[in-house]
Amino acid sequence: MIYIGLGIIGFAMLFVADYCGVKDKGFLKYLSAFSGTFLITSASVIILTRGYNYNLLISYRLIALVFMLLSFLLMIYSVVIEVSKNNSEKKLVTTGTYALTRHPGVLWFLLYYVLGSFVFADYMILIAGIVWTVMNIIYVVLQERIIFNKIFADYEEYKKTTPMIIPTISSIQKCLKTINGGEHEKLTRNA
Repeated sequence: MIYIGLGIIGFAMLFVADYCGVKDKGFLKYLSAFSGTFLITSASVIILTRGYNYNLLISYRLIALVFMLLSFLLMIYSVVIEVSKNNSEKKLVTTGTYALTRHPGVLWFLLYYVLGSFVFADYMILIAGIVWTVMNIIYVVLQERIIFNKIFADYEEYKKTTPMIIPTISSIQKCLKTINGGEHEKLTRNA
């Protein structure tokens, strides 16, 4: 359980990184972001190597592996690629997976750990994934209340049009129309 605690501290460090970003504390921002990511990743690896295994058919594990990798790629796409496209201008991202929910990384994170628990047939990864997802939700709630309104002038309007974590039918449609920053929507109109 100590390793789950390290992951919790990791999420606290990620929030500190965001707060330091608002206060223009560049070095502390990057140090906290690195520390938080390192703690969560290290705790995950340690939990996996401890081997809290159960029996699960290899076919189920392989299917889970495909979807686990997909959720990992979606997490990287949402949190790194989509955000970095607009990071230099500190522009609010409202298209693509950010039209699906305001925090798509939370969804991909949960799926990654739940599916990872099947891939490795390890119940402790499932427990860690659930606990860390709760921490992730607390983290994004704090981001919304303390950080995002200071960074993005139009964040309140975005909150009215996009669900926080759980997608709706209309947000799924909006996501599909605006994937790649709305390029799909432009191509469809021009065709």
